[in-house]
Amino acid sequence: MLQCVYLLLVNGGYVLFYIYGQRAYIPLSSSHTPLIYLTLACNLATFWLCSRTQPGLVTKENAEAACNIFQYDGSLYLPKVMCPTCMVQKPAVRQQTRARRISTA
Repeated sequence: MLQCVYLLLVNGGYVLFYIYGQRAYIPLSSSHTPLIYLTLACNLATFWLCSRTQPGLVTKENAEAACNIFQYDGSLYLPKVMCPTCMVQKPAVRQQTRARRISTA
């Protein structure tokens, strides 16, 4: 659902700008028009690729390898904490992600 909202906002806004803004106020040469469609096609292609890519799952088979990717910080991400649902050790995540989450909260 959130992907549909993103697609509507980004591409819908671009199409509205092209119809009502750019065509009315900025003259385009013959080389600009194909580039606009190419840019829109690239946007849709990368959106589709990102939507189809699996984010990765932590299973019992790969839990140990996932826990070794990032170091535990000892305050927010603690070692030996088990997921209560699947009984797998929770891996730490990037410190940058944690810093962004704290600064925007």
